[in-house]
Amino acid sequence: MNILINAISIKEGGSLVVVRKLISEFSKARPEYTWFVTISRENLLDNEKLLSNVKVIVSPWSERSALHLWYWYEKYLSKMIEDFEISLFYSFTNYLPRKILSIPTILLVQHAGHFSKEFDDLTTKDMSLLQRLLWSYKKKWVRKSIRSSNTLTVQTKALANQIKVQLAVSEVSVISHGPGLELNAKKNRCIDTNKPIVGYVTKFGVQKNFSVVLRAIRNLVSHGINPQLVLTLNENNPEVSSILKEISAIGIENNVINYGEVAQNKIQEIYNKIDIFLFPSIVESFGMPMLEAMSVGLPVIAANTPVNQEILGDNAILFSANNDNDLSRKIASLIQNPSIYDSAVSNSLERIKDFSWENAANKNLALIDRTMNSAKVAG
Repeated sequence: MNILINAISIKEGGSLVVVRKLISEFSKARPEYTWFVTISRENLLDNEKLLSNVKVIVSPWSERSALHLWYWYEKYLSKMIEDFEISLFYSFTNYLPRKILSIPTILLVQHAGHFSKEFDDLTTKDMSLLQRLLWSYKKKWVRKSIRSSNTLTVQTKALANQIKVQLAVSEVSVISHGPGLELNAKKNRCIDTNKPIVGYVTKFGVQKNFSVVLRAIRNLVSHGINPQLVLTLNENNPEVSSILKEISAIGIENNVINYGEVAQNKIQEIYNKIDIFLFPSIVESFGMPMLEAMSVGLPVIAANTPVNQEILGDNAILFSANNDNDLSRKIASLIQNPSIYDSAVSNSLERIKDFSWENAANKNLALIDRTMNSAKVAG
C-alpha cells in the first residue's frame, strides 16, 4: 500500500517534530507499506535516518506564493496521487484540497488558533486588511477541510470538543503525541531556595503570554525572593522587542537570562539549569514543551486552560492565565516548600509515562486501517 503524508507547509516547531517522529515510527511498524512524504524544503526530515520504504517528494516552488500553494493542493496533488498510485492521503497541515479527492483522507488539525477567539484577536490586532483577509481565508479553508475529510484527528480532547461545538462534527479521534526531544531526567533534582531558576523554553508567539511571567518575577523580587528567569527568545525577531522593553520597564533585567534560540543538542543543558518550568500560553493544540519539561523531571506551572490541564493531568499546578499574583504565589510555594517541590518532580516523571511516539504511531496506524476499511465498505 502507498500512503501519502502531506507536510508541504510545515517547516519548524512542534508540527515538524510530529512529521519526523510519526514517519519514523510508521515506516518501522509497517515496512510493507511505502510512505511518501511531501515537503517544501530539503533536509527537513533527517533523510539519512529514513528507512528505504520512505520516499520524500520535495516541492520548493510551492513556497513562492499563495497561488503556488493553491496550485499544489488543487492540481499537482491529484497528479501525484495518480502517478504514485496512492491509496490514502494523510494531511498533517490542517488543510485538504478544496476539490474532493478520489481516495480516503485523514486530516490532522494541529492549530488550535483557528478555533479560539483569544488567538484570533491577538493575531489580527496589528494586521493589515490584506493579512486579515488571508487569515480569514485560512480559517474557512480549515473548516472546509474538516468537513470534507473521511477521518479527523487532533492531539487533545480539549481541541476535539472545540471543533465539535463550533462545527457540529460528531466524530473526532484524539491521539496524544510524545515529547519533542528525547531528553534525560536530571538525577536527584532539587531546588536551591536561595538561587531558584525558573524557565520558559519556547519561541515567540502572540499567545505565549510572556507578560504575566515578567510581572510574576517582579512580584517575587518585591517580596524578597530573587529568582532567575531563563528565556530562549531570538532577539533579532522584531516581535520580541516588546518583551525586552517590558523587562527593562519593570526593572527585572538582573533577573532575566535570555539564551536566544537554542540548538536542539543544547536544549538538555538549558533544562538542567532550570528548577521550575513555566507554561503560561493561553492557546495551544498540545503544548509539547510541557512534555519535554516533565521528561526531565521538572515541576510545571501552567496557565489554567483545558489543554494544559489535560496534558498535565490530575496533579497539575495551574494558575489563572492573566493573574501574575496567582502565578507568583504558585512559584513561591514550590521554592519555599521542599516537600511540595519533590512531590511535583515525582508527578512530572510519572505523568510523562502516558505519552510516547510508539503509542501515538500505533493509534494512528489503527486509524489508517479503519479509514481504509470504511472506504471499502462505502465503495
